[in-house]
Amino acid sequence: MKLRAVFISAVVMALTNCASHQQQTPPEDARFQVIESAAKDCTDYILNTSKASQAKNITGKYSLDGAYYVTSRTDGAFTQTVRKGIPYAKSTYLDNGVEGSAWRACMKGQNALAPEITFG
Repeated sequence: MKLRAVFISAVVMALTNCASHQQQTPPEDARFQVIESAAKDCTDYILNTSKASQAKNITGKYSLDGAYYVTSRTDGAFTQTVRKGIPYAKSTYLDNGVEGSAWRACMKGQNALAPEITFG
């Protein structure tokens, strides 16, 4: 019976140790992953829709560009700014005269249009 109690205790300790050492994704990294995924989806949608319009001989143009997800972290007296690239697409087929509006609308629809996104 004592051996069983020791074994169970060892298993519980091992599981507790594993659980406490798992790396957790910092909130800003998790938010970036959501925004990056949405940016890829929106960019793919715009490019594919634009290519389909072009194939139908509709006049227009489109381009794949880049935007940045910019965050700052302060650690004591130092501030670190991190710029991570995300895809961004422009298309005269979908933008209705406002460059990049289709991409921004798509991002907004996915709740991923964040103030941390900068262009250029």
